[in-house]
Amino acid sequence: MGDGHDHDVDEERKVHRCAQPGPFEEDADAALCERVRDIIPDDRLVCQATEIFAALADSTRFRVLTALMEGPLRVGDLVSACNVSQSAVSHQLRLLRDRDLVASSRDGQSMIYSLSDDHVRTLLIVAVRHADERLEG
Repeated sequence: MGDGHDHDVDEERKVHRCAQPGPFEEDADAALCERVRDIIPDDRLVCQATEIFAALADSTRFRVLTALMEGPLRVGDLVSACNVSQSAVSHQLRLLRDRDLVASSRDGQSMIYSLSDDHVRTLLIVAVRHADERLEG
């Protein structure tokens, strides 16, 4: 434990999972497919992006992130605002920090968390708008 091997295995699984070749259709439009391939990001970027969406796919993490749209908050504030346990918030913050979706700083004994940048805010806004349109539609 802690020797880095688990991290290496996780990285190998992630690359393997994201680099699966798709089926080839003989009747595909070759020129169109080439243009489409040119706009699809490389495997590393696709993997990185899907890790972000996976992080957003958990309701507790999504609540934590949307609470942080208000501004920097302490863990205790997030516990109260999101109505989840301190251990659950801390666990989710660790994952979000590992994915560079939140940033942390220390204020004395307290850790303060914030959204890492405006891209995260934009993702949240778009996701909520899209969900709202689906509910209304």
